[in-house]
Order: sequence, then C-alpha cells, then structure tokens
Amino acid sequence: MGKILLLLLIIIPSVLHAQCGDGLVEICASEKGNFVYAKAFNIQMNDSSSSGSSEYKNYSYVLTRNTTYRIICCSDEENVGKMVIELYGPSGLISSTYDSASDKHISAIEYDCPKTGRYILNFYFEGGSGGCGVGLVTFRTHF
Repeated sequence: MGKILLLLLIIIPSVLHAQCGDGLVEICASEKGNFVYAKAFNIQMNDSSSSGSSEYKNYSYVLTRNTTYRIICCSDEENVGKMVIELYGPSGLISSTYDSASDKHISAIEYDCPKTGRYILNFYFEGGSGGCGVGLVTFRTHF
C-alpha cells in the first residue's frame, strides 16, 4: 500500500504538469480559424509578485513579409493572473494581448507582417503572479 501511495505521489504531479501545456495547446488551436499552426510556446513561471517584479520569458521568432500572423494567448483557469503576450519588432512594441489603459485582455494578436525579420515574443503573467499558459503562433500567407 505504501509503495502504491509513493508511486502516485510521483506520477500525479508530472501528469498534471504535462496537462498544463498540452490541454491549453488544444484550447488555443480551436481558436486558430483558417490560420495554419506554426509553433506553440508552453510557458510556466513561478510567482514573483512578492519580490515586486514580474518574471518575463522572451523568444525570438522569424516572421515573413506578406503573411498575417495570429498569436493566440491561453492561460490556465487556475492562474491568479492572466498571461500576457507582447510582440516586438525592430522599432519596439507592435501589439499586446493586454491594454493597460482600458485594463482589458484580448485572446489574440493579429499582425500583417510588412518585412521579414526577427521579432520578439515576450510572455509574462499579470502582476507577477506566475502560472501556466500557451502562446500559439499561427499564420496565413498572401500571394
């Protein structure tokens, strides 16, 4: 009996952790519409709210001109704060899934890429609360 309990204590947390990203990818994918799946960024961060600063994760991603991108943001419902995605180009911030002026979140960013190049996807959780989320990059080309 003790061995079974120990085994469950080892297996259950790893299963829950795996569902964090995998389940959210499926939810995000259902919002892609007529866009083609390109990449999923599984984001997991610890709570940093007590330190007064937010934890960020940045990823470089090449976007291609004459392509529309839909970057979908999905947060685990158990998170205290929502995940935010910011898209940066050579000139700075292009768009965000959070508008601080209106205090509103949107589920996706759509961006018509005018120039092929390296862009930055910045991920963080509102208020430094940490949690689990997925950023899904999808696209459609214009010829």
